[in-house]
Amino acid sequence: MKALQIHIAALVGLAILAAPLTAYAGGHGRTGGRQGGMMGPLAGLDLTDAQEEAVEQLQESTREQGTDLRIEMRRLQHDLEGEMLEEKPDAGKVRELAEQIGGIRTQLEIQHLEMRLAIRELLTEEQLDQLLSRPRMGLGRRGDRGPQGGHQRHHGCPRGSSNQG
Repeated sequence: MKALQIHIAALVGLAILAAPLTAYAGGHGRTGGRQGGMMGPLAGLDLTDAQEEAVEQLQESTREQGTDLRIEMRRLQHDLEGEMLEEKPDAGKVRELAEQIGGIRTQLEIQHLEMRLAIRELLTEEQLDQLLSRPRMGLGRRGDRGPQGGHQRHHGCPRGSSNQG
């Protein structure tokens, strides 16, 4: 009886582990051979194969361009956290690190916006009209959450609150 319970537990565990793998293989982007089509804001726009390929190339290029910047930003964030853990943090160093991190974030955002503009250039007029008629028009970012943004909740500003008193 105990052996049967062990076998059942093992099978359940394997099923739980296998579920994400089968979902991943189901066709998202290149790994599924285009079976799943485009995801996110471009889903349902009936992109041609050439458009999908061009979008994927733009996304990959943008990811590659940003890799070194993201690595540098993480290093600076680590340095900033380390400085803030000091008994008496150096205010000048904290400010300098924060400004460097902000500059990198700006560069990454510019790269992302340039990619979004390039993707929009690939769309037909009808596809662009469809895209812009959606609630989050114009190729929004995953973290967009309306006027409150995606990060404010993590910094002590509850959603919907106003800083104007």
